[in-house]
Amino acid sequence: MAKKDRCAALYEISMVDFLLTDMMLYLDTHPNDKNALDYYHHYAKILKELREDFAVNYGPLFAEQSNCGKTWEWSCEPNAWEGVC
Repeated sequence: MAKKDRCAALYEISMVDFLLTDMMLYLDTHPNDKNALDYYHHYAKILKELREDFAVNYGPLFAEQSNCGKTWEWSCEPNAWEGVC
């Protein structure tokens, strides 16, 4: 995959992650807002799918996504924080 595609995927993940953080703060003060809770769950599902797609295409973002068998395997690709985007 192209570097630009990888960076675009990371950017999309970061946008949805930020949205969810913002929604958590809102729900802390409005815990009975059903629409907000539905909105949160909708985007939480999207974030999960984005992270899974990223792991398949570019390697894991989190240790629990690594494909470890008999040896510890993290990632062959540069990590997101290593300035690749």
